[in-house]
Amino acid sequence: MVRSSARQIPEALDLLGQAIARDPRYGPALAYAAVCCYRLCLEGASADPEGDSGKGASFARQALQVAGDDPRTVVNAALALSYFGEDIGAMMALVERALALNPNFARGWHVSASLRLTAGQPDLAIEHVEIALRLSPGARVGTSLTVLGAAHFLARRFDEAVSKLLLAIQDDPSFPIPYRYLAACYAHMGRLAEAREILSRLRAITSVVIPAASHLQNFLRNPEHRELYLSGLRLATGEEAAIAAAPLGADASRDAVAVQHRAAERRQITALCCELVGAALGGDRVGLEDLRDAVGGFQHCVSEIADRHDGLVYRDLGDSALVLFGYPEAHEHDAEQAIRAGLELCAAVRTLRLDTDVPVRCRVGIATGTVIVGDSVGLGAAGESLVGEAPNLAARLSLSAQADTVAVEPSTRRLVGDLFEYRELAVIEAADGKEPIRRW
Repeated sequence: MVRSSARQIPEALDLLGQAIARDPRYGPALAYAAVCCYRLCLEGASADPEGDSGKGASFARQALQVAGDDPRTVVNAALALSYFGEDIGAMMALVERALALNPNFARGWHVSASLRLTAGQPDLAIEHVEIALRLSPGARVGTSLTVLGAAHFLARRFDEAVSKLLLAIQDDPSFPIPYRYLAACYAHMGRLAEAREILSRLRAITSVVIPAASHLQNFLRNPEHRELYLSGLRLATGEEAAIAAAPLGADASRDAVAVQHRAAERRQITALCCELVGAALGGDRVGLEDLRDAVGGFQHCVSEIADRHDGLVYRDLGDSALVLFGYPEAHEHDAEQAIRAGLELCAAVRTLRLDTDVPVRCRVGIATGTVIVGDSVGLGAAGESLVGEAPNLAARLSLSAQADTVAVEPSTRRLVGDLFEYRELAVIEAADGKEPIRRW
């Protein structure tokens, strides 16, 4: 299934349909049928995109109803539903559930990487796809090279993106997605001749060069990432859209006047990254509606508590959020307020209740450091960019933390002193190969 080209998918759908007719509750067949519909729409090979989207979503929902503890069925259904417009936070929570059932499930880590890419978390996407490759170095579990290349592109690391995307095309010349990313990448690098040569190769396998708006809304949920992708493709095609496309549904002329961005500046900030956990770990006791309620309640808690402690919700991705303390206004006790917000958030999320007996919990990571923030090519809800190590480290601390706990690194610990009770935890490896990072 992973290696199937778009030309083989109708035949695969027919065979899966026969399996489903024999056993309408056979989860793997339902989930793979959903993935087939997703692939047809994703690759521009569907003769009836609306009809295939409806069928794919129906297959995926049926698959989840019978999935039980089958991680493969869960992750494939979540992947399809994310593309067909389901809440991205709920879908990431489903994949987390599958990985809790089997932490060595390479396909699950690959799908998690794809969803993180969709949600606007390219660095986490890279981390998760690398786990998938370590777990399954000899077997193909998905379009790993494309995910890596796309993640580097969305993070504006164009040189790294080019090398991965060229390998992705070499690996599967019939898959159109890496061609589009590579053309957009070359265009943003000013290498227009190479961008147009890639587009000519793309047109040999599909007539769709720039995907439809309905495709892009679900494919890239982050509006700034959509803008980067679209503007690159338009440059490559020679259209006049060197001016970046406005977010879908927006009035570009109005927004260009109305939105005033701050000039980029160096600031010390304390970043708080929080993630919902627990709601997806109850197997078939938790349905999509329960997950959506949990995500909605979590988002409400984050918004209220951040506001109470002078924090800015910079990025909200459903089951996770990034909150900044010290921007746009700096305060004397920003690090302290971040920790108080994190502890309060853990307590507040514990009070959320689903229509099941599954507890809802969260985990928090906090890091302090210097960033460059405030120009107009932003990736956050504030429409401003954020470049620096603190947000990435906060995300890593959150992922390493236990539920109901707040993890901090040395800079935050020094600023706050002994205001709180601490317990030192195992170190985490530094991303740049330097000394391991202590945490409490």
